[in-house]
Amino acid sequence: MTDKRISLDIRYVRAEPGDGFIDVGVINGRNYCYKYTGGDDGAGGVTHTIGEGNAKITVTLNADPRYRIASVSFVDDRSDEPQLSGHPKHDLEHEIHNTNTKVINAKYKIRVKDTGNGDAMIPCDPPITNKQPNT
Repeated sequence: MTDKRISLDIRYVRAEPGDGFIDVGVINGRNYCYKYTGGDDGAGGVTHTIGEGNAKITVTLNADPRYRIASVSFVDDRSDEPQLSGHPKHDLEHEIHNTNTKVINAKYKIRVKDTGNGDAMIPCDPPITNKQPNT
């Protein structure tokens, strides 16, 4: 199984230009932003070549202890043969498994709970791509 590691940082401020953070907007009266590091693009995005076997993506939350990973979901995965599945390890780390048999251009969405702001849910969603092998 091919492994890729990704870190996620969450903050309750607006992103500053050039800092790499992405604004989420106001949730429960607070501005939030997030930043992924790692993966293939350095910003949480990953690409797998189909036919190279199952792939595992480990997402670790590296942020203030008030934050917890609440869930992982997927957008634009194949409905006829889903490629992606979430496997929570604990509230600071989740694994995403990719069967890696079909071409996809999907996103995983990690929802992070802010236990210090009424359990506000913050969505964070970088891309996952399965591509054809080079011929």
